[in-house]
Amino acid sequence: MVLNDSVPNCLASIDPLLFFVILSLFFFNHCKGENFSNVCDPQSKAFYQTIFLKFALNDKSVACGIGPMPGKEITSFSIPSLGINGIISDSNISLLSDTLTTFTPLIAKFTTTGKNVSIGDVTQTSEVTSNSFSANLVYTVTATDGTTKDYTVTLTAPRTY
Repeated sequence: MVLNDSVPNCLASIDPLLFFVILSLFFFNHCKGENFSNVCDPQSKAFYQTIFLKFALNDKSVACGIGPMPGKEITSFSIPSLGINGIISDSNISLLSDTLTTFTPLIAKFTTTGKNVSIGDVTQTSEVTSNSFSANLVYTVTATDGTTKDYTVTLTAPRTY
């Protein structure tokens, strides 16, 4: 086990299972008699104890907002027919083509952590749906909980005169 310099050397030799058992005993002894009916109240002691327990048990489920947020990210974006990959920065995706001279409909390839992706009311399917990139496009990713995140996709190409 490799630990950083801030952890005392005596802890480096502790078996991870033993460490978990010690933490669990501390948690359960510390929480004895605690009212856990208010685990969703961030002002309660039980809220933080629940977070600790979920972490200790490696529980990734979502309860009362405690846990991983539903995904709504575009993690990769490209236009294979042009051989270009997008650069994702926050909610912007930039594509640059040195050879494109006309904005005919193009098909994008993308990966997402969301449930679905759309442009307006049109559902987008990676490597299937074609779009004109003559103007910026706004891809909306919808998470499983219904929340959304918009990505503005810009394709820059040389001008023809």
